[in-house]
Amino acid sequence: MNSSTSAAAHSPANDAHARPSAAPPVFHADKADGPDAFGGHAGLGHAAELIAHADVETPLTFGVFGPAGAGKSHAAQYLTARARALTSAAAALGAKSPFLARLAVVRLSAPCIVEDASGGVASAIFDKLTNPASGLGFAALARGAAQASRDPHIAVRQANARLNETRKQLDGEQLSLEDLDGRRARLADALLYDSAGSRIDVHARANRAMLERRLSSFGFSGDPIATYKDLVRDAAEREGLSGKMAAFLRSLWAFGGQARLIVWAIVFFLIAWGLGLARDTSATWLPWLAGLSEQTKPAVDLLGERLPWLNLLRQGALVVAALCLLTNLWRAMRFLGPLTRGAQLLRSELDTRRRDLDAQIAHKTRHVDALAQEADALGRAAMEAERRAGEVDQAGGAAANTHLFPEADGENHARRARTFVEALEKAIAQSPGAPNAPQRIVVVLDDLDGLAPARAAGLFEDVHRLVARPGFALVACADPAHLAGGWAGAADAAQKLQRLVQIPLSIAGRAGDDALRLYAGTLLSGASRAAPRPVDAGRSALDEPLDANEAGLIAALAPLAGATPRAVKRFVNIHRLARARGGDLTALALMLALDGGGAAGELNAMGAAMDAEQPERELAIHPGEARLAAALAAVNAARGKALTIGEAQAAWAAASDYRAPL
Repeated sequence: MNSSTSAAAHSPANDAHARPSAAPPVFHADKADGPDAFGGHAGLGHAAELIAHADVETPLTFGVFGPAGAGKSHAAQYLTARARALTSAAAALGAKSPFLARLAVVRLSAPCIVEDASGGVASAIFDKLTNPASGLGFAALARGAAQASRDPHIAVRQANARLNETRKQLDGEQLSLEDLDGRRARLADALLYDSAGSRIDVHARANRAMLERRLSSFGFSGDPIATYKDLVRDAAEREGLSGKMAAFLRSLWAFGGQARLIVWAIVFFLIAWGLGLARDTSATWLPWLAGLSEQTKPAVDLLGERLPWLNLLRQGALVVAALCLLTNLWRAMRFLGPLTRGAQLLRSELDTRRRDLDAQIAHKTRHVDALAQEADALGRAAMEAERRAGEVDQAGGAAANTHLFPEADGENHARRARTFVEALEKAIAQSPGAPNAPQRIVVVLDDLDGLAPARAAGLFEDVHRLVARPGFALVACADPAHLAGGWAGAADAAQKLQRLVQIPLSIAGRAGDDALRLYAGTLLSGASRAAPRPVDAGRSALDEPLDANEAGLIAALAPLAGATPRAVKRFVNIHRLARARGGDLTALALMLALDGGGAAGELNAMGAAMDAEQPERELAIHPGEARLAAALAAVNAARGKALTIGEAQAAWAAASDYRAPL
């Protein structure tokens, strides 16, 4: 095979045709929306329901925990995407859905905000809510919250400046609208006298010689073009049959030569009438003339012989009178012809131009109305800013920030970020049903493993401190062992995470041999991501009620879960989420309580009890751990039968999904 043939066989075009559309990529990027590595977290779907549920009390903090590379970013991506899908479906169902309809998700990369945690979080929230590409429609709310965080005196100046600018623009647009209205009213005159390229102007100039002759024949002098346009304007103003009849009648007598022809027609009609009268009364007046004298008799006799001529003269007079009238009508029609044509051209162009002007006027009117509404809103905003400034002055001080989140002056910067988030919190609380406000804001903090342990731990606490308020939820992705390096070891890290994180979701230890083989097959098959699971926004597994037996068991296990109200609340919350997975709920409750508050001896005792090769055997606790033994007795009583080792092992594995692996 020669080189040209080889090149053709491996040309990009041939490769593009030969390559299957679903072929796997030759290199897989490390990204959050890639293929699911190990089947995900068994409780992520229910955790998404918790994020989107309308009856959840906030603030709410999730911890997605696992070592580096375990898939924390992917889990957070799935969690928030599922929550958004639920809210989108809930928006269509309305009040029939237990989920919220408006959710805003803000993703943060820890290395990008480490130098300025408060400002970075606040700026990211502001950008997300105001970005048109997000499709959220919360820009006005975010700008109002940002305005609330500014120095009120600067806000007054800025509000007044925007108001003045808008009013100037409104004045200019109103003048423009008035100009358009005036142009429409003067449109006929503009087309006749001011527009050199109008149809009537082109027609008049193309027929100047003919118009000049006809107009001069009717007694018009001066510029024939201007005279013709004047006449066309008058003709165009007379619309309808009555107007046309009036124009025609006027053309019979009003212009030069026409009245003279009518007068001559009348004169000749009178002559014809007189001659006819003389003929008809000749038997009376001829004898009278003959009897006057002998001298007139010959003349009277001669006249009597010529009486037939009177009839001829009468007919001639009638013909001349008719010719005068016909000439008048012919001249009138010749006069009206160019005027009618000019009026048609003028009306046609007037209709076209008026439609254009009407469209411009309608658009300009809408723009003016919108500017007027904006000016009213800005006026109210300026009054509100002045009111706030007055309150600050009475309180004795004001901040000095001039930007949304200034880079300098860290203390005021953090204060402004807090004020911004507080304003969002108030707006969410005050407008739960308003379509222009989110019902919950979810902040996803990722890539903490990319920072030094101390900085990662500090950033986690700073972000939590900023968004730990009603209306907000935080999803933090981290390796607890990495955070422990920034705190005082594993024990201190466990205490801090219990205080900061309400719902821990562990994806550590899920990479078994079978899972790794499945993951490799997924990568090789070309599947970029798992098919989205359908959502049912009409119900939530979290709403399934607890029966009296289960509620009694939870109360009995509460002392094992922890010695503080916070620990008990944490146990109840996690159990409410974990029970949605189904399975043996009594065993799951025991393991969640033990995992959350069990002492070292109790954990060891349970580990020894489950370390057996006979899973069907009854689980037995060493007598030295009285509290754990009592808890197991309560579980057996609630179950109505003894808990087996295999059931305990399965429940312990499920409970391990809700702990921070340290």
